[in-house]
Amino acid sequence: MATTRDGRKGRYSAEVLENTPVASGHVLLRLRCPEVVGSARPGQFLQVRVTGVGQDPLLRRPICVAYAAGDEMEILVRRAGRGTDLLACEQPGGLVDLLGPLGHGFTMPAPAERVALVGGRVGIAPLQFLLAAVEAPDRVTVLLGGRSADQLPRLPRLAECAQLRIATDDGSEGFHGHVVHCLADWLSANTVDRIYGCGPRAMLVALAQLTMARKIPCEVSVEERMACGFGVCMGCSVPMVSGGYKRACTEGPVFDVTEVRWE
Repeated sequence: MATTRDGRKGRYSAEVLENTPVASGHVLLRLRCPEVVGSARPGQFLQVRVTGVGQDPLLRRPICVAYAAGDEMEILVRRAGRGTDLLACEQPGGLVDLLGPLGHGFTMPAPAERVALVGGRVGIAPLQFLLAAVEAPDRVTVLLGGRSADQLPRLPRLAECAQLRIATDDGSEGFHGHVVHCLADWLSANTVDRIYGCGPRAMLVALAQLTMARKIPCEVSVEERMACGFGVCMGCSVPMVSGGYKRACTEGPVFDVTEVRWE
């Protein structure tokens, strides 16, 4: 049984309400689980038990909360192996076993702050939850990147953002190039008080370099392999500038970019 940061136990059975394809190899699962919804915060994640045959697959899959309100929540699943393939095939009426919400989430911006959310690939999921939680969404710019237009997940609440910019590596939609280059281009004509990011490590390294050079406060959610989800296995350790390591599953997955040793 896992324990959330406020000390409450967090193992629940969630009903699958909807399974929606949102990009090539990606589905958005809408779940009913009021216990998780009532305590989840943007940037936190779940350890999802995938039911195969017997104990196969053995380990849970760490997946960020993509949205939570009322008694319903969403998770974005990228098909990357047997476990996520099974999860992506879950249909309405099925049950999914969850541990969570786990981890340390994003620091919420002040209402007057101008904010940019920068997401790459499946990393856009926690940013949707963050956008839904901010007090002044009209002061938020969302920048999303993927290899190509068909591989960029289309999450409805992010798509509705009035200030949305798309970047694709192959130029099939929006800015032709990396999403951090798109951010740098946007910053040449705009100012921002705070930036949040989530995506592949290479994207986070580039984002950290850009924001530290420009002295813009920035928090990122790291994508590390998590076997247990509550700090026992040490498989998700992240090197720190101050020395030593912190665990993405407990002290993270959200960190200030100045804390992490990126090289």
